[in-house]
Amino acid sequence: MKTWTWTLVSCAVAIAVASVVASLHRTARADSSSDPQYTSQGNLVRPKDFQGWIFVGSNLGLGYAQGVAANTVRELARPSLGEYHNIYLAPEAYAEYAKTKTFPDKTVLVMDVYRAQTKEPQGIVDQGSFNGLSLGTEVAVKNKNRPDGSKTDWAYYDFTDRSGGGRFPTDAAAQPDGECYACHKAHASDDNVWVQFYPVLRRIKNP
Repeated sequence: MKTWTWTLVSCAVAIAVASVVASLHRTARADSSSDPQYTSQGNLVRPKDFQGWIFVGSNLGLGYAQGVAANTVRELARPSLGEYHNIYLAPEAYAEYAKTKTFPDKTVLVMDVYRAQTKEPQGIVDQGSFNGLSLGTEVAVKNKNRPDGSKTDWAYYDFTDRSGGGRFPTDAAAQPDGECYACHKAHASDDNVWVQFYPVLRRIKNP
């Protein structure tokens, strides 16, 4: 009888422990979610800790041809800025893209922007350039139910300070569709994303 009672108690404890562990696991997953976060006004909250996401590619001084349809003054100015752009994709979106070759709803891409720097304090570099001063981030979000009321599924947000002062906004409204969306829609190779420039995603799309 005592053995049977002890067995029941042991089973109950094991079930309770498993339940707590599962609950903690669910909480951890929720806390680490890379889903876009918004203010009550529908502005996107600047993503943080994205450097631990999936690095998919980078570019330096990339500019689009002046004759390209849907190009904008904003994009035409990019090559003169001479910036490094490092692109990170949220892990959940990467896993879905790797499985289905489709970017899921709530996909977040972060472009980490740096001034191209040619000198460093020790003076050992006399050629090339590297990621220098952080100029902030630009963010693309796929959301079919945008809280700002727009019906465009992809939205683009600017969290940069190109003066170099580091005054990055904590939240931002979406850029007008004519500034970003139209060009991406017309020329990005896969669902508004410049997969043609990102080798990690190119290998998935065209193995």
